[in-house]
Amino acid sequence: MGRLVLTESCVIKCAHGGVVQHPSTDPIRTIGGLKPNFCVDILGAAISGCPLNSPCTKVAAISSAMTEPNVVGASGTYALDVSGCQTDRGSALVVESRANTNSKTAKKAGVNNSVEGEEATEQEQREAKKKEQKEQYRLYLLRESKNSLLKKIYRPLRPSRSFLDI
Repeated sequence: MGRLVLTESCVIKCAHGGVVQHPSTDPIRTIGGLKPNFCVDILGAAISGCPLNSPCTKVAAISSAMTEPNVVGASGTYALDVSGCQTDRGSALVVESRANTNSKTAKKAGVNNSVEGEEATEQEQREAKKKEQKEQYRLYLLRESKNSLLKKIYRPLRPSRSFLDI
């Protein structure tokens, strides 16, 4: 299942309970009537109501874990989560509630264009097993040689010698 895009109606708080004010800078797009947030909308957002003696006042750092490469808009990258984000006091951010239910992103495609979460078919499992078996073996090149009794034997190739470039 894909992750949901954060919108300006989502409730984001610092770990102590202060509410993050994160208005969207997207002038055109809406998702289910709600304006989506870009990652840069979260960075520098003001925090109000933090109960600490020296309260959290703004979001000081964001990370690449809050988005995926397939959710890029014309104006920037959409925020999907607040993983790795920190306040100016080093506190983590938490998404308390999401106002949207219909802004799911597409599932992430794997290397072979199969979608994560789907069960592999029997044929894919067999191919994966064959590939794994091939990867377990290494090719050692042999050279033909003769021993003292003039019988053919096979020995590994000697390592190549380096030549000086004059």
